[in-house]
Amino acid sequence: MAGFDWTVRADQLDSNVVAYVTRLAPTLEPFTSSAKAQVNIINTMQVYCYQDTRILKAFPQLLKVLYNADCISDQAIIYWHQKGAKPNGKQHFLKVTEPLVRFLEEQSDDEDDDE
Repeated sequence: MAGFDWTVRADQLDSNVVAYVTRLAPTLEPFTSSAKAQVNIINTMQVYCYQDTRILKAFPQLLKVLYNADCISDQAIIYWHQKGAKPNGKQHFLKVTEPLVRFLEEQSDDEDDDE
């Protein structure tokens, strides 16, 4: 995030952070081949967003960006939500990601039913 322009207006910060991570995601993807690496990325984002409260609300969108870019899997997100979240703002992050996790769990259940 060192290359990010933090001087934008506060109301544009979330969307700019999401756009920035969207541009960086393809370079991150090769480093996320293991489940452990994926959970570590989620935890790093969680701690970063907790420490810099200006982007706290962008966390669920950032997860979606990394999921859509194949940097993190649905299983990594579900595992993080159930067992792997850091204590830094844990309850807040679990609450705001609940809709995404519920969606991913339903998708996973639908895939299991198809087999």
